[in-house]
Amino acid sequence: MKKTNNSIYIIAIITMTLITTLAVIIVSILLPDKDNTVLITTIIGISAPTTFSMLAFIKAQETHVLVNSRMTTFIEALEKSAKDQSIIAKAEGVQEGREEAHKRTDELKNKDTKS
Repeated sequence: MKKTNNSIYIIAIITMTLITTLAVIIVSILLPDKDNTVLITTIIGISAPTTFSMLAFIKAQETHVLVNSRMTTFIEALEKSAKDQSIIAKAEGVQEGREEAHKRTDELKNKDTKS
């Protein structure tokens, strides 16, 4: 089984944390005289679910790629198997045709020797 690479998740979490922190700092600098508790809570309240949604999307994309690659491998194996079976069936058909031809040849030979 392939080892998963978790660096994309770490980068996403760090990026969203930095964006949230910068937004809180900017609000605190731009509005120093006001009580920014509600605004900061809103920023964090929007940032947290957005981060979780982004992580879920990344995981879904990862799963999609994994399933798609396995499905491609399965389809390729199925096509190879079908091709192999058709080659075997063709070879068996050729062999049966030879046997029938030999029988007819033997029957004709026997008729000619009896006549």
